[in-house]
Amino acid sequence: MKNVIVSLVALAGIAAVAAAQNGTTLRWEVRQLGTDAWSTNLNVLPGSTVEFRALSTYTGSIPAFGISALVFQPTVSNWNSATDTLLPFRNVGTSPATGGVVAGSGNYGRIIPFAVAGISTTNALRGHTNLVAGINYLRVAQNNTTNWVGVGATSGTAGANNTNGAGGIALGNKPFGQVNPLVDPPYSQETQNVEVLRLAITLGGTADRTLTVDAPLPGHRAVNGVRSVNWHASATDNIGLVTGAVTIETALINVVPTPGALALLGLGGLVTARRRR
Repeated sequence: MKNVIVSLVALAGIAAVAAAQNGTTLRWEVRQLGTDAWSTNLNVLPGSTVEFRALSTYTGSIPAFGISALVFQPTVSNWNSATDTLLPFRNVGTSPATGGVVAGSGNYGRIIPFAVAGISTTNALRGHTNLVAGINYLRVAQNNTTNWVGVGATSGTAGANNTNGAGGIALGNKPFGQVNPLVDPPYSQETQNVEVLRLAITLGGTADRTLTVDAPLPGHRAVNGVRSVNWHASATDNIGLVTGAVTIETALINVVPTPGALALLGLGGLVTARRRR
């Protein structure tokens, strides 16, 4: 019995190490609509439309064949519900082709072919607002996932609102062997900087605020208690055998004063300098 316990502990340790070694980085990038360059720190004027995208990168040592399952909830801090707008995006669909959009097409939503999880009108994706510690957030998740990430029942079906991550945006390839070339988009074997989601917002209101684009860990799907991403190990792997913890890299959107306001600030500085003289 003692030997069995020791073996189980050893296996658990190996699994923990494997999960740590087979991690995924989810990085956010932003850009102003109509420009080409993506960045992680962007200055825009009030009234600008900003696109933001999620890029998934496998950082493990075990070979990965392609994304199997990734579930998260995008958030934007310092959201002003009265003046800011989440642009329409593909929020329903029952296949990788109907549930997603083509990257760079000017449309928003899950990027094809990673929209394999069906989304009905009942659980359609939408923008929620949550006030947390005095900060207002935009959060994109399924219709009934109204709680802030990590808040709600911790077990049962009610866990989807919102502790087990199941109420987020589900992304991933259809298993390679199940792809029907007549109706499905090709399987993606990309593992580095894979764009899985693109959304856009228009920022009204006043300047002098910074919005952080994030995907808080409590909103991710948990695998054995670890907020993780699954990757297919091979063309014959239908369940995503390669799994590991996810790390988030956020992006910043700085709403700065208008050119007129900047000019006035410059004149004010000039007058002050003259008075000092």
